[in-house]
Amino acid sequence: MDPCTMWTRSSANVGWSIPEADLPAVLARCRADPSALEALREVYASADRAVARARLVCLGGGVCCRFDLFGHRLYVSTLELAELTSRRPPAPRPAGPDRCLYQVGPDCTARARRPLGCRIFFCREEKKAVLARLHERLHRRLRGIHSRHCIPYAYAEVGAGVSQSFM
Repeated sequence: MDPCTMWTRSSANVGWSIPEADLPAVLARCRADPSALEALREVYASADRAVARARLVCLGGGVCCRFDLFGHRLYVSTLELAELTSRRPPAPRPAGPDRCLYQVGPDCTARARRPLGCRIFFCREEKKAVLARLHERLHRRLRGIHSRHCIPYAYAEVGAGVSQSFM
């Protein structure tokens, strides 16, 4: 079967359309593609440069990683999930059910591997429109990487993806 058509994204809703049993193989394939990972890292570097140019600094001490308290969700693509889960989350499990699995106190234990959504999320209201446009532009690049490298594209909540990755 053609790897570019083996899995399809569900148009009904945002979620993992890759069968759960196939997810480890898809993630392993992502991790085995150095050019796809390099392209992903360049998207991340572009995000980091844009944030630096905008002089955005996080003063929240990891509050945004406590999704249940902050009122938002973090979504990742298949390739981002492969990069993020290249190392297991630290144990023990976070304090709440909707907490980032990689946060320990105010620290991100996956800082270098953190997804695009983490890189460009800031609490400052006056920057939200600019950051939304940046996210859209960079996410289009992520979709292109998936397409060029025949990586099945899924876009889902990070906690579900991380949990499925280590089952």
